[in-house]
Amino acid sequence: MSGLWRYHIYLGLPVALFLSVDVMFAGVVGNLAGLPRVLAIDLAVLGGAIIGGGHLALFRPMARAVEQGENGQVDTLARQINRLPGRTAGWVALCIVLLYPLVITMDMLRPETADQPLPTAFILWITGAFALTSAFLVYFLTADFVTRLKVRLFETRGLLVPASGGRIRRKLVTVLAVTSIMPVVAITLDFFYFSPMRGSGQLLPTEQAILVDVLASAMILLIAIVFLPRGFARPIDLLLGTIDRVHAGDMTARAPVTTDDEIGVLTSRFNEMVDGLAERNAIRETFGKYMPRTVAEQLVRDPDSLSGDVKLATIMFTDIENFTAITENIPPAEIIRLLNDYLGVVVEPIRRHNGVVNSFLGDALFASFNVPIEDPDHAANAIRAAEEMQALLRDRTFGPDGIRLDTRIGINTGVVVAGTVGTEDRLGYTILGDEVNLAARLESLNKDYGSKILISARTRELAGDGVDATELGQVTVRGRAQPVVVYKVGA
Repeated sequence: MSGLWRYHIYLGLPVALFLSVDVMFAGVVGNLAGLPRVLAIDLAVLGGAIIGGGHLALFRPMARAVEQGENGQVDTLARQINRLPGRTAGWVALCIVLLYPLVITMDMLRPETADQPLPTAFILWITGAFALTSAFLVYFLTADFVTRLKVRLFETRGLLVPASGGRIRRKLVTVLAVTSIMPVVAITLDFFYFSPMRGSGQLLPTEQAILVDVLASAMILLIAIVFLPRGFARPIDLLLGTIDRVHAGDMTARAPVTTDDEIGVLTSRFNEMVDGLAERNAIRETFGKYMPRTVAEQLVRDPDSLSGDVKLATIMFTDIENFTAITENIPPAEIIRLLNDYLGVVVEPIRRHNGVVNSFLGDALFASFNVPIEDPDHAANAIRAAEEMQALLRDRTFGPDGIRLDTRIGINTGVVVAGTVGTEDRLGYTILGDEVNLAARLESLNKDYGSKILISARTRELAGDGVDATELGQVTVRGRAQPVVVYKVGA
């Protein structure tokens, strides 16, 4: 509730304005003796109605709505806060229209002129002018108060008060009418219509009346100059600041909705858009945990783009040597932690060299290069990734007992079929073809040759001359009628 005291000050400003006019008028007519009585009347009648009534009719419902907003009743809060400037301006204008004629009648500062009542037309005009000026002042001050309140609620409680659809055009038309038309009307009436009535002594001389009109018009114009640009600039600045944060990658950033016009609606739509982007990003992140991140991102962008494709790809299979024997006496939970630690090491080289980890098969790993993301250097990158994996594992141990894990790797290049398969509610990205099987066979052949990395002749050919590979000759591979030429990478 901190800061809500400002509202009572803003309600009291029209009363302070009336009291200032009383003081000025008393000085002009030379009757300072009657001033205390007049000030007391204005303060009791107008002050009691505007401030006291505004507290009961407007402030307390708004304060309750702020408390209810903490409990999730944001719709009630939005109605109370968004309507507060207009309701406050209307309340002030109503109090003045109903009570100011009475106050003027009771404020006869010169008893000797009591038998010369003020002209009815003048009372109606001054009442209307005072009501409009006060409502104009209070509206902008209360709108600024609402902006501060919304920002505070957002920063301290995370409450976003939605806009309910006000109109900037209506606000601009009102400002234009008050700042341009009303001064002209006031000066015209004082100069042409009320001049013959100023002999009664109850009215200021024409020159002084026009001076008061000019000062009042200047005050109104100053209010418009200060608060109108601020009312537009501050919400836009807050929105732009949030846009910058989202652009920098902060998907938790939200902009406070500080106005009830099109800017507020725009801010609300922006927050909804960021919510959608954050949800989409979360889905992509979740996909990335269960399928390759690049595949997840492609599926989010274009669900039909991975329906099936025939491409040249390099396939990698890895497997830990003697993993069953190593983990025979290790508790299951420790085995999972051991595997996660190991996979965290071997996956990074694959990603750094533009590969995609397609699946984990126990302690085995299946990765692909050139699908689904194209890479013209896919064969060489697969070999580089395999060599880097071996280098990382050479001096690395895992688990509390410092277990060494040696990995065998098989790499083959050939034409495969890649795409998403599954049902409407469950999809997986799959790479199929005999070339995939050959990569798995090459990984197993490492046991026969005592090697760490075996590659096919096609992979060796596409990788170029920068690969340190030794030909091991032709090998008959299970599942293939023709023998294949294999190469060992490294020593």
